[in-house]
Amino acid sequence: MRRNSAIFKEQRELTVQQIDNPQFLSYFSDIEGAVSAFGRTSGTFLTNVVIPLGPPEFDIIATYENLILTNNKTAMAVQHQPLQLFYPSLNIVSDHPFAILQGNWVTHEQQMAARIFRDFLLAAPQQRLALATGFRPANVNVHITDNAPGNVFLQQSSYNITPKLAIEPLAQVPTSTVINELIKQWKIKYDGSPTTLG
Repeated sequence: MRRNSAIFKEQRELTVQQIDNPQFLSYFSDIEGAVSAFGRTSGTFLTNVVIPLGPPEFDIIATYENLILTNNKTAMAVQHQPLQLFYPSLNIVSDHPFAILQGNWVTHEQQMAARIFRDFLLAAPQQRLALATGFRPANVNVHITDNAPGNVFLQQSSYNITPKLAIEPLAQVPTSTVINELIKQWKIKYDGSPTTLG
């Protein structure tokens, strides 16, 4: 999605026609074709493959910001050099929505319990605890610069990393139709490709 946004220089309203555009498909093949093996998940790929094999095998990977912030100590121990953090020209925030179900099978008490749990998670004390795992706060009263216990955003200066205060510019998440077309195009060429131990 981010690659499609980058090649067409657009932050929103990407279309199926753009994904099927030969220019994009060529760009897509250049990037994906350079991958020797795909990881199963971002976290295990970084810890089980990228960090142990290090720079001789990997120039760059696309992964979550929090994984870089929380794995630099391990990278230093294994590679004797830190991971580096680069933000692309367009970014996507993975915010995993919290849903309160409205179905007739959901009781009023269950909905109230879900609201209480949501409010608990969004409260400042819990949001500050999340800074230790490199997750950005959803509560506007909590910041990555807060002096919270274990805040990994404040521990990166020794690695010459300065996390962005705000993730910008943001690409709008495409519609499900566009995402499905992108997945279809990926499967046409890369479904069945080898995967790593990660």
